[in-house]
Order: sequence, then structure tokens, then C-alpha cells
Amino acid sequence: MMSLIVSSIPGRMRVRHPALVASGKLARLQAAVLDFYAGCQIEANPRIGSLLLVYDAQAVAREAMEAAVLRFASAGGLEEIPAPQEAGQEKQEFWRGGVRSPSGQGKQYAPAQARMLVLNRYAKYGMLASLGATLYLAAAGKRRWHALSGAAFVGALGVHLATHRQRILS
Repeated sequence: MMSLIVSSIPGRMRVRHPALVASGKLARLQAAVLDFYAGCQIEANPRIGSLLLVYDAQAVAREAMEAAVLRFASAGGLEEIPAPQEAGQEKQEFWRGGVRSPSGQGKQYAPAQARMLVLNRYAKYGMLASLGATLYLAAAGKRRWHALSGAAFVGALGVHLATHRQRILS
């Protein structure tokens, strides 16, 4: 299970839950935390259902603040949500079963699509390098090399457009 508390260090805590998105629960949780400790500065983001709590770590212990937030959240109908990936589960290797974002959450790609995305990353580097070379060679008057580096740019651009063809054509 994933806790409502996304991160917590003495003096700073972030709380996030899908039920807090554009609902009155965010304001109620904010008010309950302020009733518990009035010196807390709270930055609410209703678009993603998040509260950032900044408090005096000398006045309130981190464990006490965490316990209070969890108590207020459970009283408000917020319960822990299942984690997208359980702790200890190994991340999948690129060539075996696709690619997953570095955090272990997020979209998972099939191996063929993952290879295309990795190829696209190199194509972007190639476009950047060949564009710089093309501009330099044009300024230096080296027409043949300018044309070759321009062709390399067009090739890398072709790979990039092929990778994103569905988004471009839809």
C-alpha cells in the first residue's frame, strides 16, 4: 500500500491523494492541519490533489505531524491507495519485457516500441549535432559537407517523425 504522505522530512511534508483533486476534501484536510498546528504554512494544489506542509520542526515532531495528517485524512474518508508497483519488485530489463519509467510507475512499453523510443533519443542527438554542423559548414563555405550533414539531419528527422507518426497524423 502507498501512503498518503508522499514525502516527509522534518519541517516539510507532501500529502497527495486522487480524492483530493478538485474536491472539498482538500480544503477540509487543510483546515484540520491548521487547527492542529496554526504555524503550518500550507500550499494546496487542487489540480493534482496535493498539499505541501511546511512547519517548524522544533515545535512539532515529524512523527506527530505524520500521525495527525493520517488521522485527519482517514476521518475525512481518505484511505491508503494501492501502489502501482510493490516495493521489492524488480524493474524489468529493457530487452526482456519493455521499458518502464525510472520511478517504476508510469507507462510500460512493449519491447519493439521501447527500442524505437531509444532509437528516437539518439535521433534527437543526431538532429542537434547535424544541425549545428550544417550551420557551421554553411558559414565556412564547405558546400559538399554542408549537404551531407543536412542529409544526416533529414535522416534523423525521419526517424523522429516515424516514431511519433500516430500523434502527428491523428
